Amino acid sequence: MTSRRLKFGNIGYTSFDVLVAMAVVSMLSAAVAPSMIGISNRAKLERVNSDIQTIEQTVRLYYAKFGKYPSQQDGLAILGPSSNSDPQAHFFDRIPKDPWGNEYVYLIPGVIGNFDIISYGADGRPGGVRESADIIGSNNAN
Repeated sequence: MTSRRLKFGNIGYTSFDVLVAMAVVSMLSAAVAPSMIGISNRAKLERVNSDIQTIEQTVRLYYAKFGKYPSQQDGLAILGPSSNSDPQAHFFDRIPKDPWGNEYVYLIPGVIGNFDIISYGADGRPGGVRESADIIGSNNAN
């Protein structure tokens, strides 16, 4: 009878070992993924709120400079570089878009204040729930 001795270089993994490892990784991924999605959504909401505050401040600067708010027809585009040949009316190099790539909506008169800046959320349409819910700036009332 011959006896076989294993050398360290010949040790391998069985298909069962690989299957168990894949199951463990899958379970960990399933546990971590929802919290990562929540973090991403929170970051987008924080960006929207920051953008809305910046746009509201810029609209107030426009008001201070020209004595009137931008009209509904002019919208936020009047704050950008191509809207006016007057360099003093140039407030933004580019008008920001929300984290989902949609343009912010400008309403005058606003529902909440003198004017409203709105993001319609992930779906880009009025209404919705969760990540598609509307976000309206509310700190511009006089």
